[in-house]
Amino acid sequence: MPGVFAQLVVDEAIFHLLPQRKKADLVPAQLQLSEAACKLGEDVRGKIQANFRGVLAAHGRPIAEEAEGKKSALPDRVYEYLIEQRGLVDVSLDLAELLWDSQKGKNTSAGLLLVASARLAGKRALLIVKLEQEGGLRAQDVQATVCAPST
Repeated sequence: MPGVFAQLVVDEAIFHLLPQRKKADLVPAQLQLSEAACKLGEDVRGKIQANFRGVLAAHGRPIAEEAEGKKSALPDRVYEYLIEQRGLVDVSLDLAELLWDSQKGKNTSAGLLLVASARLAGKRALLIVKLEQEGGLRAQDVQATVCAPST
């Protein structure tokens, strides 16, 4: 299965902001929903594809649908997208609400919900990822140019 992830192609994406939620908050945090998909530039698309190809190849698992004991509406929303019954924006809004509702009464970290239309081995696919901020530092080379004032 890992080899099939090398064929992941991301077409467009939508991001929803999931603020930090604490049980003790007197005023509950509010979900911030986007209303339009992002058209991805080739550089951003390439980075997203490369990152998720690697993660999925290393950690991806087959999905087995279980009809009995179904506790979530998520599989239905994904299926509606896959059979082209609903569009990316509509489905992503439902997925964000489902995630947000499932975390009521819990302490949760802030993050972005990425929902992307994709193709996997030429078939319609949906990429769903909650991106959370990681602690720590990241070093990056910086080039500086010093300009002397002209006289």
